[in-house]
Amino acid sequence: MKNMETRKIESEEEVSKRKEEWRRMVAHDLRAPLSNISAVLQVIREVAGTRPLSAKEIELIDISIRSGKRMTELLDLFLDIAKLDEGVMPVSKKETPLFPLVQSVIEDEVSLAQAKNISIEVSIGEKESVFSDEALLERTLQNLLNNALKFTPLGGKISISLTEKGEISVRDNGIGISQDGMKTLFDRFHQAQARREGLIQGNGLGLTFCRQAVRAMGGEIYVHSELGKGSEFTISLPRP
Repeated sequence: MKNMETRKIESEEEVSKRKEEWRRMVAHDLRAPLSNISAVLQVIREVAGTRPLSAKEIELIDISIRSGKRMTELLDLFLDIAKLDEGVMPVSKKETPLFPLVQSVIEDEVSLAQAKNISIEVSIGEKESVFSDEALLERTLQNLLNNALKFTPLGGKISISLTEKGEISVRDNGIGISQDGMKTLFDRFHQAQARREGLIQGNGLGLTFCRQAVRAMGGEIYVHSELGKGSEFTISLPRP
């Protein structure tokens, strides 16, 4: 009995430790864009009213705007994951046409795809649909596509399709994920530890949001990957 109590205490301490690591990770991610914003505003303050802004100063302002946007996105993810955890995120499920939704997601990421000369192929019929919360599904696909673009090399290929089982597949031929990495890929607490050890890049929030959002819609998300051969994320959702 004493051993069971000891194991329970150790387990609770481990969970607490991972939560703290995740909080530190989020704080670090928010601190970086905030520092950029502060630095740029200081430069603007020093030259304000003395002369027209130079091209370099305009560039710095653009950096500040992008950093502020990134920080807002991180805060939104942080808060939305908390809402999903607590079951208080509004979820409105209805029949959602897939083709226009996927096209909209691709349009939002087209600049990154063009910059890396990555082709994106879509194999989804125009009449195909799933039962989902349209906004949550769109954000989930945006995270998956953005992730694929980041880890796919120049001239690579990404495909978004509907499998024979009626599942949504996002596949790339990027760097892939190790077997151990896949086991904890959607766990933000393990992600924090892995990033600290230099095993992964990114903030770990995007994929956590994807899993929580898909589950909130009554579905599930899976990943299949192999190092050096790419990754495939599959979303299973109820069909109308």
